[in-house]
Amino acid sequence: MTVHTVAQQLQTPDKIARFVQLLAKEFDKNQKLPQETKVIELIKEVKNNESALNNWFYQILDSREQLLALGLNFFTGLLDDQFFAALEEIVENVWQKRDPSLRALDYCDLDNLRNFFNLNPINTEADRAKVEGCFPQQRRMLFKVAWSSHRRQILAALATIETLVQNSAANRSFEQELYGTSARCEQIRLVLSEALSDIGWISPTAIQDTLRHLAADEELEVQAVAAYAMARWRDPNYSREQELFETLHNWQNDQRLISQLKSILTNQDEEKTKEPQDYIRATIALTVSYAALYDPPNQLHPKLYDLLKKLSEDPNNLVRDRFGYHTLPIVVSLHLVQLRDMLRDLALQPNLISAISGSLAFAYQLNPEEVLRTLELWSSECSKSKSSNFTGIKITRYNFLLGTVALAYGQIRYDEGISTFTSNQAFYRLRNILQRERYPFVHKVVLIAIKLLTTRYFEQIEELLQDLVSEVKSNERKEIVYILAETYLKQRENLSNGDDEIEINGHRYSIWRDLNQRPRTAVEEAMFRWLKDNSKPVAQQVAEDTEVKFYEVLDQEEEKKIQEIQDRQSKQELYSRESWVDPVIVSQSKSGFYLNKLVPWLATKNAERYRPAISNLLPKAFWHYQLRRDMMTFVLRKWSHVSDNEVKTISSLLKSALRWAAILPWLLAVGGGSLLMLIIVVATTIKSNLSEPDIVQAPTSPEQPNNSRKPSENLPVNPGQIENPFYKESFPKAVCGDSLPQDPNVYPVNFYPVYIDYSENNLTKVKSSFCQDAQKKTREATGNLSIQVASFATIDRAEAFKDFMIDNFGSGEVGEPNQIEFPE
Repeated sequence: MTVHTVAQQLQTPDKIARFVQLLAKEFDKNQKLPQETKVIELIKEVKNNESALNNWFYQILDSREQLLALGLNFFTGLLDDQFFAALEEIVENVWQKRDPSLRALDYCDLDNLRNFFNLNPINTEADRAKVEGCFPQQRRMLFKVAWSSHRRQILAALATIETLVQNSAANRSFEQELYGTSARCEQIRLVLSEALSDIGWISPTAIQDTLRHLAADEELEVQAVAAYAMARWRDPNYSREQELFETLHNWQNDQRLISQLKSILTNQDEEKTKEPQDYIRATIALTVSYAALYDPPNQLHPKLYDLLKKLSEDPNNLVRDRFGYHTLPIVVSLHLVQLRDMLRDLALQPNLISAISGSLAFAYQLNPEEVLRTLELWSSECSKSKSSNFTGIKITRYNFLLGTVALAYGQIRYDEGISTFTSNQAFYRLRNILQRERYPFVHKVVLIAIKLLTTRYFEQIEELLQDLVSEVKSNERKEIVYILAETYLKQRENLSNGDDEIEINGHRYSIWRDLNQRPRTAVEEAMFRWLKDNSKPVAQQVAEDTEVKFYEVLDQEEEKKIQEIQDRQSKQELYSRESWVDPVIVSQSKSGFYLNKLVPWLATKNAERYRPAISNLLPKAFWHYQLRRDMMTFVLRKWSHVSDNEVKTISSLLKSALRWAAILPWLLAVGGGSLLMLIIVVATTIKSNLSEPDIVQAPTSPEQPNNSRKPSENLPVNPGQIENPFYKESFPKAVCGDSLPQDPNVYPVNFYPVYIDYSENNLTKVKSSFCQDAQKKTREATGNLSIQVASFATIDRAEAFKDFMIDNFGSGEVGEPNQIEFPE
């Protein structure tokens, strides 16, 4: 037999190297070359993987190398430095105690083992290699080969293996080589799970304690190691399926009994306990999900089916969580048709609705047709149930089942090209449910589903949502406002490249110092469209409420941040702030003749085509204005900065309408109908003399004050000017406030200071255009830095000047009076 013939039969370099090792060993033993028959025998042994491992382990390796081979076998799949760190744990904690002569291991010790183990370079980490075997099932074969002689060494290492797994979760250890990254933690759990599974294939009872300890751990990642190790016994190469089912059956019955007894003896609520026996049953749920992967579609093993039913009946919240959010998604995606009736029955349990709908959404990725068919069948069943006379229990079943259908439509992903079914079609289904159902529970779940669709597919379903708001109840419109606000936050979070960032509730948002420079989100653009659509007045009001909600959830903090930046950098103020105070909270304004007819007519006398929009928007706007003026003011200012001229005009007209709405009740109370008619005539006259009566466009850049004109000439005409004397005065003044009384007999007197918010820009503007004696001052009461602009002898004049400042600077406040004892 020639060398060429031997090489042809062995085929691979690894097998040739093993053959040479065995041939050298044979020569050393007999001191002569073997006969051809022996060579043929050696070739057969090398070609048989298990036989080759046996010869290599017992004939080639010495005792120290045998332990090293077992260490490589435990940790096949780890990175090289991770392997040595893990092996050192076993050597120091276990093997060195049995054999003190063992010394620390290094790379050079691997030279004689490279026929069966290799260090192969990887791309994920520089200068690192992964420990890998040379052929499939090598780990299991080597454990089997070594079991007869090194069983105690293998079993003694299990406690350290258990510790290595436990320390890989929840930051229990910070050893960099072992657990330096999440990928390393995941890899060590996967490798050790497979090692335990292979040992369990040899002797299931040998690893029962280790599996039970891992299953009883509170961390999901640790439980999954035990679950995956057992589930692999269903692999056709293992044929340990019966041992798996016996283990799970025993665990389920034993641990369930322990929980029941402990609950009785300790008077604990079994639903809320988190005891080892609860974690073990949670691990059973994980194991069922992994084991189900070995069955053909819709042929789930009967024993796994029975375990599913038992798990669904478990009262413990922890077990139900594992069952609902880990087991169901996997088994339903593979066996939906087989499990459809079971799932329908499980929907009777309200706390499983979310899990079942989520499982259907997950299954949609693999089998969209069957998922849609399931939802249609259940929806049809609910429709038939509604038309029949059922008991309360059946109505409850119908409600829960329909809620499951609705939530599934909301959770399905429609943008991944899986099916022709679209998010619009899902929205139509949800809309139909809302239209035909009256139960609050169903409506609540449908709105949750609409929220999921809106945050993901807003641009696709926007028009449908606009139509929907007029069909739902008022409290449900509020929910839609919240949905739109959450959509706004998600879309704002996706904007980048701003001037700075702000963090709110753990989320970071880019901000722009110039509001005009920030890209508008899709939901903002949609709200502008809704505002202009007079054919849908309810949607107009929802858009208005939504803009206010934008302010609450993000814009007000963004505004504060921008102001801080401006103050810190002493830059010109980018926004023309108009009013920023918190008035007394009053009850919600009701629409009627004044807010729907008269005030819109006054505000739009020369802009009649906008009258329907103002009529639709004013009642809500006035309510927001009374509740928190700063919110409504910000929204109007925001609208005045957009590029859409129609939205700008609506902003200006609505601003004027709000001022009319604020003053009309007072005018009516004082002067009655005749005075009201006079005011209308006056207002009409004023408007007719103005080229742009109510439309005041926001400047694109701050204007320098013109001292030759009265600032009041630059202000929009509004009802507030009628009773405020300071609109009629000329500015700037050397002193804006009242002079001290000349009569000494009137002392002591109180003077009421008026403050505005401090910024360098405000200080410059107020001194140049209004009050030249204004000065910055630290408030004693609050410690805040403000600008004192004037001081007045009566509270009425102080309040009037405060309002005047609010209209010009967006802030104003009357401080505590200062008592002056004697004339100066």
